[in-house]
Amino acid sequence: MENKLFSRNVRIDGMRTSLRLEEGIWDALAEICRREGLDLNELCTMIDRRRGPSSRTSAVRAFAVTYFRAVASRRPDPAANGVAADGSPAEPVPVGTKRRAAVDAERLGRPELMRAVRSVLGRATGI
Repeated sequence: MENKLFSRNVRIDGMRTSLRLEEGIWDALAEICRREGLDLNELCTMIDRRRGPSSRTSAVRAFAVTYFRAVASRRPDPAANGVAADGSPAEPVPVGTKRRAAVDAERLGRPELMRAVRSVLGRATGI
């Protein structure tokens, strides 16, 4: 599997900069933006404001992984009798009427997004 980097321009706090990330990370960021109703510049600004001493690209990668781990932790674990991976009661994912991503988007609103940001980026800054 080739991990080719792609550069894209973003605006962070209104200033233009570029990020070099793998295609999968760019895809993940697009999905996060879609789910959270943000544009890429807003998401990158939010991540950058909390990143501490780590590089921008590292902070963005870590955020994307943490975000989707948070989504996955809210899904029911079939072996745990309806308990999500984080220990809370999990709701079954409906089949047919709603796409799975839409259900996840409902479960992972802005408070969860901010917890994911703080979880990843707050360690260095003490947030």
